[in-house]
Amino acid sequence: MPKLSIACTYSFVSGCLLALVIAALWSCQANAQPNYSSGNYLLKHCKNSITTNNPGVWDGFCGGIIGTLLHIGESLPI
Repeated sequence: MPKLSIACTYSFVSGCLLALVIAALWSCQANAQPNYSSGNYLLKHCKNSITTNNPGVWDGFCGGIIGTLLHIGESLPI
């Protein structure tokens, strides 16, 4: 069996480590923070407050948004 040089062994080991790091980073899932000012975030809470009878914090928040839109809606351009 031929002997491998130290440089060849070193490059092989470093290549394997690099492959492991890339594989680990590739398989990680990103945990993005929710965008609290997004309409998609608010929509699920507002739908839930309308469809259920359980009062909660989101009832007042969604009701305030709807009330504001009803109040200023007539003055908005079409």
